[in-house]
Amino acid sequence: MRDDRTTVSVVIPVLNGARWLASQLEALSVDGAQPFETIIADNGSTDDSTTVARSFHREMTVIVIDASERRGQSFARNLGARAATGDLLLFLDQDDEIGPGYVSAMVSALHRAELVAARMDDHKLNNGWRRYARTLPQTSGLPSDPVPWAYGCTLGVRRNTFERLGGFAEDLGALAGEDVDFCRRAYANGVVLTFVEDAILHYRYPGDPRWIVSAGRYLWVRRRHGRRTAWEDSLHRPFIGDSIVSGAGSSLGHGPVHRRSSERSLSARSSPRQGESTPRGRSSGSFATLTRSSRTHSPFRSEEQETQ
Repeated sequence: MRDDRTTVSVVIPVLNGARWLASQLEALSVDGAQPFETIIADNGSTDDSTTVARSFHREMTVIVIDASERRGQSFARNLGARAATGDLLLFLDQDDEIGPGYVSAMVSALHRAELVAARMDDHKLNNGWRRYARTLPQTSGLPSDPVPWAYGCTLGVRRNTFERLGGFAEDLGALAGEDVDFCRRAYANGVVLTFVEDAILHYRYPGDPRWIVSAGRYLWVRRRHGRRTAWEDSLHRPFIGDSIVSGAGSSLGHGPVHRRSSERSLSARSSPRQGESTPRGRSSGSFATLTRSSRTHSPFRSEEQETQ
């Protein structure tokens, strides 16, 4: 272990998050695990995000780096990880807020496991209908379809494990779910994802209908693994945008999987019918684009991984 490394580095990708960032940094500044470094990877903000970040320099070590060369949350996270000096990496988002003792609990878990994920809460930062319109799958355990995975803003990982797995894939686009992909690669390489119940992340839902985009992470999992996910089956319908895919069995409930006519327009299917669930989770944030390539790419990916 290098003597000049800080033990823990918190990496936060930022894009025009000035109105939320102060709350996250304030929570970090009073965390009992101080001192640790916080890397702000600015992905091209045009607001006061970097000014807000630098205003905390007296309370804690804050390092702002320019991550505007390429738009994308994965790119910013990877660049932040490369700039970090810690052997333990914690990834957070700009618009959430950690609970008391978060860093200490995550660090303690990382002394026992290579990859960990925090417990999520959606009550503190969400009011009114947003609090009840969705159900987070990571409030009492880890989602496990098709493999155990966790939201990227709750992950903690040892640096050597992060680099061995290739970091976050940067060319999947918003419809991919870079966190699901990262956890899938961890699982394939024998890395166990451990749930940290004592580390609580207060999660903020977006204020716009980006849940439509977030459904794409499950669409990607389905296509990547060649099967439907339990989440998709629970909706009794094909995915939004998957207009030509029809379910097994006959329509309107006369088979094991309900389906809708492939002629139904996307706009007509974008709103759930009465009694149907809305997709869970959220998009990867303001970094989202609506494209993906056929290959995953990461600056950490080894030559051996590229040939697999």
